Amino acid sequence: MTTLQSLEIQGIRCFSPNNPQTIRFEKPLTLIVGHNGAGKTTIVECLKMATSGILPPNSDRGKSFVHDSKLVNNGDVRAHIKLTLETYTKDVVSAVRKYTISRDKMVPNKFTFKTGETVLNVKPAVGEESTVSMKCAEMDLTVPSLMGLSRALIDSVIFCHQDENNWALDDLSAVKARFDDLLETSRYTKAIGALGKARKEQEDSLKIAQAQLESVKQQIIQMAELKNQLNANVDELTAAKEKAANLEAELDALKKRLKEYETKLEGVSKVSAEVKEVTACIEKLTDEENELMMSMEYVYDEKLQEMEEYRAAVASRLEAKEEVFNDVTQQIDKMMDIVEELHQQLSLNAHKANSRTVLKETIKTLSETTEAFKKEIMKRMGIDESEFDKKVMGEDEDAIFSMEESSQTSVDLDQTKVEMNELETTLLDLNTDRSGKEYLLQTLLSEIYSISAQIDAMGDLDKAFSDIESQKEEQLKLLKEENDRLEERQREQKELRIQLKKIRNSIKDIWIGNNEEINMVIKFLQSIIDNDKESILSYLREVMKEDISEAEYDANFKGFIENWFLEQKGKKKKSGTLLKSKQFQDDCVTAIMQMIEHCGEPLPTGDKDLMKEEAGKPYNIMLKVATNTRISDYIEYYKSVTNRGSVDERTDEAYSDVLRRAEDIKDDINRMEEVIKEHDLKLGQLKEESAEVLSKVNKINEMRLKLSDMEARRDQYIEDMKCIQEAIDGVKEKIKMKRDKYNDLTSEMASANVSHALNVANISSLIERYKENVSKIKTMESDLLLTNEEDDVDVIKERINEATELMKNNRTEQKELMEAIGQHRELLQSIEQNIKLKVKQEELAEAKQLLFHLMDSMGGCNESQLIELVKETSKTCSDKGMEIATLKGVLMTREENITKLKSMLESDNYKYVQQNYVDILVKLKSHTLARDDLELYIKALEMALHNFHSEKIAQINTILKRVWREVYTGNQIDYIEIKSNVENGLSISQAPRSYNYRMVMVTHNGAEMDMRGHSSAGERVLASLILRITLTETFCFNCNILTLDEPTTNLDRENTRSLEASLVKLVNECSMDFQLVIITHDEPFARQMAQKCRCDMYYKITKNAYNESVINAVPLSLGFMP
Repeated sequence: MTTLQSLEIQGIRCFSPNNPQTIRFEKPLTLIVGHNGAGKTTIVECLKMATSGILPPNSDRGKSFVHDSKLVNNGDVRAHIKLTLETYTKDVVSAVRKYTISRDKMVPNKFTFKTGETVLNVKPAVGEESTVSMKCAEMDLTVPSLMGLSRALIDSVIFCHQDENNWALDDLSAVKARFDDLLETSRYTKAIGALGKARKEQEDSLKIAQAQLESVKQQIIQMAELKNQLNANVDELTAAKEKAANLEAELDALKKRLKEYETKLEGVSKVSAEVKEVTACIEKLTDEENELMMSMEYVYDEKLQEMEEYRAAVASRLEAKEEVFNDVTQQIDKMMDIVEELHQQLSLNAHKANSRTVLKETIKTLSETTEAFKKEIMKRMGIDESEFDKKVMGEDEDAIFSMEESSQTSVDLDQTKVEMNELETTLLDLNTDRSGKEYLLQTLLSEIYSISAQIDAMGDLDKAFSDIESQKEEQLKLLKEENDRLEERQREQKELRIQLKKIRNSIKDIWIGNNEEINMVIKFLQSIIDNDKESILSYLREVMKEDISEAEYDANFKGFIENWFLEQKGKKKKSGTLLKSKQFQDDCVTAIMQMIEHCGEPLPTGDKDLMKEEAGKPYNIMLKVATNTRISDYIEYYKSVTNRGSVDERTDEAYSDVLRRAEDIKDDINRMEEVIKEHDLKLGQLKEESAEVLSKVNKINEMRLKLSDMEARRDQYIEDMKCIQEAIDGVKEKIKMKRDKYNDLTSEMASANVSHALNVANISSLIERYKENVSKIKTMESDLLLTNEEDDVDVIKERINEATELMKNNRTEQKELMEAIGQHRELLQSIEQNIKLKVKQEELAEAKQLLFHLMDSMGGCNESQLIELVKETSKTCSDKGMEIATLKGVLMTREENITKLKSMLESDNYKYVQQNYVDILVKLKSHTLARDDLELYIKALEMALHNFHSEKIAQINTILKRVWREVYTGNQIDYIEIKSNVENGLSISQAPRSYNYRMVMVTHNGAEMDMRGHSSAGERVLASLILRITLTETFCFNCNILTLDEPTTNLDRENTRSLEASLVKLVNECSMDFQLVIITHDEPFARQMAQKCRCDMYYKITKNAYNESVINAVPLSLGFMP
């Protein structure tokens, strides 16, 4: 078994970061004692951290697990835990974990927790020592593996933290997580999930394969259809090729004949077309000639060449005349522009002369007005010529308004107005306060009068209340006495019920035990028969000289036993339950004795002779002796069992006695309850009267207190009103003084402001008008300068006359040129018409000559007959060609279809369709088998997981029931157990994949309730401890270690002593393989454990002068030190 040897702690929690503390664990018991806050729980935390790497709860991710750096005034604190243990394989393992916590220099309250080096040292029983530095995660898995434990057992059972002791009574999700980790069912549940997922994948693949198989079937059908289409197209192609060959031969003969007709027709048609063209041309030329003759006025007789020469000469003269005409026209346009410019200049000069006269008169008037304004401004402002430009024209507004009086009058006026407003506000507040106080005073006086009247009316209630109270106390005393007697009887009744339940449980246990022992008789005999069956069969065959089969042997022997028991059962059925009958147990013994005697009955003579012949064989004798001896031993044991009948009789007597006492107590309780009801009725009436009187007395007292308070408030209100009136009078006097002063200042200020405002307004108006006149004068002077230049009007008029005369001469010349140009154009047009006529006449003569020659060349051929022959032959050829083309189209279509069908049949879709069908069919069968196999695996794994879970829960509940009855001394709970959602009759398909757990308690009357919410704090602590002990016995095969931190918390002395006895029994029974570590501040409990478990020493944890935890080993002979 794995055992703890030593633990070294440095810098953890309140342990010093400079001085390591070591504790060496004893076997089978290690006691650790210390007062609250000494650091005892830190040892459990270090053990858990060293073995599994699990931080304690509420450690802020390790920041509060390491020694606080504030206590040592150091930025960094280094800590380590070193655990040495001996594994179940006798290897000595030393695990070292190092930690560091650092404080941030910039943020003092910020800490950083870091995990340092982890070192594992293994010293095997045989072999060399090895040291390995590994990661924390690897250490967290390696150390529990070496101990033969899981991390869940270390966390929840072996080194369970004090804050988590009651984890079995947490919410359902937390309890489920704990038990799932302890039972290690999560990985199997995940495996079931993975198998389910794989089964789903197989089902999906199966669906896909089925769809693929159906698709391949369709492809096979399509391939057969394609082959039929291919054969039909090949036959049609052969027939079409034969027909096309015959049609092509006929078409060639027709084409030769058509070619001859077309050659002959081509010659005739060409000449005929030329004749038609020439005829049309003659007609056209004749018409044009007639038209020209009718439109011409003169027809010249000269030749065509002479007329063309004359036309060229006339055209040259016309061009020269047009050039001169254009030059004259340009000169006229130029003269017109010059005349227009001169007229515009003449108008402008006349307008400028008038404008200069007006400007001069206006400038003179404005200058005189401006000078008058200037003198008036200087006079009113009191300035001379030199200061005028600076103060007035420089726009110095401060100078204009400097004449304003700057007296203190306005300032005093504003200040007086502010003070007067403040005083009026204060007066208003005081008047409001006085009105409120007057209203409250009137209300208070009316309430005082009303309360005084009520107090006088209720003056006699004190005496009545005293009488009622005395009667109520007398009734309460009587009621208390009856209640005490009733509680005593009820307590006795409860104890009797518990005794009755215990007796019933004892009877039930005896019945179950007897039933098991009787079954054991049959099983034991059956095992003997099974073990010696071959030997007995050989013996019987030799004795009886018959071939006895194994089936006959089994039927006869088993039938003998069963028939005998059934006969005895029928005889005893009327006398009560067989399993409780001593006579039945004696009959069982008798039956076994008869079986033994039956084995020794005398045999027939022939068999005796055979026995004599075979007597020398030791085999038969040894067999009989061995068989009879084994059965006889068991009979002796069973006789000792039958002696328990006397216990049953005593149990029956005790059961009857308890029932009689229970009936008597029940009668007493009923009688006492009637008496208590009468007292309760009287007490209720007195309580009602007392409550009513007390209510009135309390009301009077409240009124008196209220009256005194109101009188004090009344005096205070009167005093406050006097103070308020004095303040109002003083404020009114101040307001009157301020108002007089304000009126004087207001009248003085008004007269001064009126005169000054008028003067400033007049000066400002004069300055504005002066500046406006100066600006106008400057603008007019600049305009006058621009109009000083004058042009000579006579010169302009003379130039206009000259230009007009020249333009008149040019117009006369232009008119003459236009007349000459017109004459030349008419002559040129007549010449061109005569030339065109001569050309048409020559073309007409040539056309008539060509027509004559064409008519001679045609001979006597008929063009229409040739055209008809060509049409008929061409139509026949076309029909034959269309038929051939149709056949070729059919041939091409058939060839394309054949090629397409062949390519489709040779494609991958149809080429391997048979092989694909076989492959997919095999794949489908494979997926089907895989799915069925996975279904079987899932069902088998679920059932195995269900059976394992059921067995483990049953094992845990059996131990829980036994240990609870040994430890628990109360009367409320008979036993406790773990309930999960497993049902005994569950089929494989119904086996749950997830389990929920809860701890329940069963009372003596069989009622089942959740412990969470229905048990006391002590019962919860005791249940958690017993569950941990149970889990240790159930799961810890290679590491029988248990650490209990403050196990007596919330336990009374009786349960503490019971727990102490149970732990002592556990330690003494398992002292060779068990190691118990108890951490407590309960020194009497520790003393008793040390004495009963033969413990020589204990460890005392204290705090030194630096408030650091120190571990001291103290011999038990010195006692428990303070």
